[in-house]
Amino acid sequence: MATKTVAAYSTVTTPALTDEHLIAQSAVTYNETNQQIHDTAFLLTAKTTPIDADTMPLNDTAAANVGKKVTWANIKATLKAYFDPLYIALTGNQPIAGVKTFTDGIISAVTGNVTGNCSGSSGSCTGNAATATTCSGNAGTVTNGVYTAGDQTVNGVKTFGSIPVAPASDPTTANQLTRKTYVDNFLSGTKLETIDNTNWSQATAGDGTWYNPTNLSISLTDGIWLVFYGVGLSFSGSSHKLLATFSSANNSQLDAKYTSGPSDALFAYLSKSFYIDVTGTVTYYINVARVGGNTGTLAVFDNDYGNALITAIKIGA
Repeated sequence: MATKTVAAYSTVTTPALTDEHLIAQSAVTYNETNQQIHDTAFLLTAKTTPIDADTMPLNDTAAANVGKKVTWANIKATLKAYFDPLYIALTGNQPIAGVKTFTDGIISAVTGNVTGNCSGSSGSCTGNAATATTCSGNAGTVTNGVYTAGDQTVNGVKTFGSIPVAPASDPTTANQLTRKTYVDNFLSGTKLETIDNTNWSQATAGDGTWYNPTNLSISLTDGIWLVFYGVGLSFSGSSHKLLATFSSANNSQLDAKYTSGPSDALFAYLSKSFYIDVTGTVTYYINVARVGGNTGTLAVFDNDYGNALITAIKIGA
């Protein structure tokens, strides 16, 4: 059987799968007299972990089976090039095709959009694109996930199976969505009403002093309203005038055009209807007063003269 030293073999950079090889240590000095590399592998001393500079003789099937040698570094490079397209790498970018079925959950640090289709998952998706650490859920048709926190632009038509619930706040810019309550408050035909049937009286009512019986009030929002109010008054003195007014200030008259009266009767049901243009949300009060005459008791007798009430109907934005 012929023998050769490792140096006697020519070098092969990329071995073929059918090539046969032996290993020779790079750290050992070979010579023709005291260490021969035999063609039979079991005659050689074993080495557990080769290093890149180690060489292996092989039979080059692509060159008429000529004996050659290859380094362990080139063997690793050849194997890597062969296996990389077949398996998922632990690091680096890599396109992955086909359906992958996972029997256990996947833990991932999400730093951008997750693209592609997912199916068969269950659970929830938390966090945003920059901080999410877990993302699961029934995402059979999701190609770009909707985050539960942070700003995000969502394109395309989204069909909701149920009505979304919005925060209890009003829109502040032109393109913001609105809640049902906010829209209802602006629709023409919205009716608000406050009724009070409590008897009220003010002994020694001051001349020209305004009072709000039982805090009778109503809150109106932006828009044009048709308002009606009415209140039954009596005064125990004489030579007086009875007044009622609709005012945004409690216990005060701000605008005489919303005032009913004066009436010099001992008993009177004072009422008025008018349009009012409201900006923002404003609370209005029904205030009453007596002007002139002797000192006496000013009273609201709802049971005798009908309920004290305010009715407002929205007729425009």
